[in-house]
Amino acid sequence: MASLIKRFGITSLIIIALAVAKPTFVFANEKFSKRFKLVVEGRYLFMNREAQTYAELMDWNGNSAGTLEIEPDYTWTGKAGLGIQFTETFDIFASYSGLKSKGEDSYLLSYYTGSPWPLNLLSKNYRYYWNAATAEVETSYQVIDFEAGHTFKLGGSDIRLSAGVRYADFNQEVNTAFQYFAYVFNERRNVDTWGVGPRLGLNFKLPIFNSGLHLVGAAGGAVLFGKTESVTDEWIEGTNYYDQALYSDSRTFYSTEGELGLAFIGKMTSGGDISVVLGYRCEHWKDINYTQTNPSFFLGNSFGTNNADQFFHGPFVQIGISF
Repeated sequence: MASLIKRFGITSLIIIALAVAKPTFVFANEKFSKRFKLVVEGRYLFMNREAQTYAELMDWNGNSAGTLEIEPDYTWTGKAGLGIQFTETFDIFASYSGLKSKGEDSYLLSYYTGSPWPLNLLSKNYRYYWNAATAEVETSYQVIDFEAGHTFKLGGSDIRLSAGVRYADFNQEVNTAFQYFAYVFNERRNVDTWGVGPRLGLNFKLPIFNSGLHLVGAAGGAVLFGKTESVTDEWIEGTNYYDQALYSDSRTFYSTEGELGLAFIGKMTSGGDISVVLGYRCEHWKDINYTQTNPSFFLGNSFGTNNADQFFHGPFVQIGISF
């Protein structure tokens, strides 16, 4: 991960250096001064409930005492991009996107007695309540894209086709804790999935009369090849008990995304352009999470994720400057 971020930083520095140099290219007897572009974007994304993480806790009889369901509902996230347009039709662009969200749940667990001793000496109608069990989940991802684009006219629209490389790292950590008499049982599961692969994209820009407003949109998809690793730790506070389960396997996963918005594009006094885009975006990550249930080493509890896919959607605001 560190090496990829380093490469991204080097690429960004090269792009900045080219921007400062301001070379002039000549194509088809027409001079074109290279343009530098900077993009900053803020997003407010909702997460799909189908990918909720759960923790099912069992009683001594092997019956379910209750289920904790954790589903982060929304999160602030963002994107930053840097690019350079060499000609009217050719450009390169590098970007970084990040997301981080948290969710939690609590439950008052209970079960009927019957075993083991001395609980079996009590009435069958007696119902023992655990202290409230708690669980929290933290989900995050980092995405780095590098692409080359070709822009052409189609009617009154600008169409840009792009091809490049995407790196993505998805991480999810689940922590649960519940108390039984004087003991506090803890479990932590961390899943990390990363991959690198090709990405194709399409952007369009359609002017709305001469108002300075444009209808803009984008779509893209990538296939990523990488690895999934999972670490599950269990321990009981106040004792020496500790255990760990490891999982690691290669993985191929996919990402698709689309957005639609309204853009205002104006001229700056310095001669460059400034754009403000208000829109809505959706992104789907298929097979990115680890769904296999991790059985607890005590009491037969189980922890897992209902769906290997993640779906995010929500509004965004983007500001772009080119000069």
